[in-house]
Amino acid sequence: MTDSVAGSAYQRIEEKLAEQRCVILDGGVGTEVKEAVGAPIDLDERFWATRALVDAPDTVLEVHRAYLAAGCDVISTNTWG
Repeated sequence: MTDSVAGSAYQRIEEKLAEQRCVILDGGVGTEVKEAVGAPIDLDERFWATRALVDAPDTVLEVHRAYLAAGCDVISTNTWG
């Protein structure tokens, strides 16, 4: 993401917050990766997010894109854990 794209994204979030509007954050990425998309990820594994990025990067990208398409304002990186 370029600085101008990131800057405009942050600006949109700041404007919503200033207007006291809701800002929507993505949901359970791990659950989506494992259950909805079917990637073989063990959520009990300590580094499941890293495993997902190594074993199923396209699946992780698909999940993030689906959250954006659904209207999320903020998506978190898949580095949880």
